[in-house]
Amino acid sequence: MAERGWIIVSGAGPGIMEASALGAGEANTVGINIRLPFEQRANQYISATHLVTMKYFFTRKVALTRASIAFVVMPGGLGTMDELFEVLTLLDTGKTNPAPVVLLDTPDGEFWHEWMTFMDRGIVKNHYVATDDMFLVRLATSIDETVDEIEHFYSNYQGFEIVGERGRISLRHEPTDDQIASLAGTVPYFNDGPGYKREDPTTISFNFDGRNYVSLRLLINEVNNWIDQD
Repeated sequence: MAERGWIIVSGAGPGIMEASALGAGEANTVGINIRLPFEQRANQYISATHLVTMKYFFTRKVALTRASIAFVVMPGGLGTMDELFEVLTLLDTGKTNPAPVVLLDTPDGEFWHEWMTFMDRGIVKNHYVATDDMFLVRLATSIDETVDEIEHFYSNYQGFEIVGERGRISLRHEPTDDQIASLAGTVPYFNDGPGYKREDPTTISFNFDGRNYVSLRLLINEVNNWIDQD
């Protein structure tokens, strides 16, 4: 990830956080630590100029998530679950920009499979969230797979904004008229009213009520799939 020029932001503590700092190096690591009476000191691989320590967890989470454009989550405890559900809530409600969320484990790991089972049986089955909401996460079992997922998310998708009652998605590659027309069938939720329209060579607009950010993720997946098909 560091070889691609990405900045790795972590909680600055020990364990996997320390490993990510060691792997990325000081120049590509930012640490957002938390001040606690019994833990945790910042690990030795984060430069003092790239480290900040927070008093409250909520401000720490803002610092960890606000500027981030991708999230990789490893198996962990209550703090990890707190941060993961915070990110998913922000994405599901449009309080942060669309971004990939990768749940990374070892090839023989069961942590995220068991988490998905809990989500399916305890949350989705009981109708607390829709089945489609789980499209916001991807499971991975290697760094290469994780990097591929992040790069694929931005392979064509570039940005999203709301202008009035219309959403606008900007792309890296100019779509064909047939590709734009196909969105009415693949992601029909946004096809009300004027439907999908080309605003400029690489921008598509669509009816957007400010609610269904999961369908927005499906739209992002679809425009990225266009690159795979070329």
